[in-house]
Amino acid sequence: MNEWGIPDWRDKLAYGDVGAWSEMRWRWEFRRRLDEFRAECDAIIALYRQAEAALEAFREERSDERREAYGALVDKLEDMRLRLQTH
Repeated sequence: MNEWGIPDWRDKLAYGDVGAWSEMRWRWEFRRRLDEFRAECDAIIALYRQAEAALEAFREERSDERREAYGALVDKLEDMRLRLQTH
């Protein structure tokens, strides 16, 4: 398998029981092989990492006033970070 978890197409056993796959699973198997899709995912990950770095800097420099002004944004970024960590 490569970094995207794509099995070697030449090894039938690497895919397991494809008969049990849903339509969404088949779509995923095809989509994750597309270079454009991978590039979009990489761009999203890069943006996430930038947002995470900004959030960390904000945490280090925050004051009560700043927290009040940007609290909702910080909460959304923290929620996004937690959701991405679970995937």
